Amino acid sequence: MPSGGGTPRGPAAASGLSAVRVVERPVEVRVPAAPTRRDWAGLLVELAHQLDDGHVYDRDLPDLAAALVNVVDAYGRRPYVRDRSQRGTLPILR
Repeated sequence: MPSGGGTPRGPAAASGLSAVRVVERPVEVRVPAAPTRRDWAGLLVELAHQLDDGHVYDRDLPDLAAALVNVVDAYGRRPYVRDRSQRGTLPILR
């Protein structure tokens, strides 16, 4: 479009389309790292705080409950946990 607000000119304007300028530029996207073995306890404590504070929607609780059942089941399948639970030297999850 010419400066001063005149009518647009060129092939795009003649066809009724707007001119588009394509610009390529790099974009940095931050991808969260998967939690490491040292992160899990802190993440679970944070989850407990968010549940207590009401920061988790009720509609998300059934999916969360299913995921927690999977976690507890996997925990119980570990030989280390099974052996110590039977001896009473490891706390059993309720």
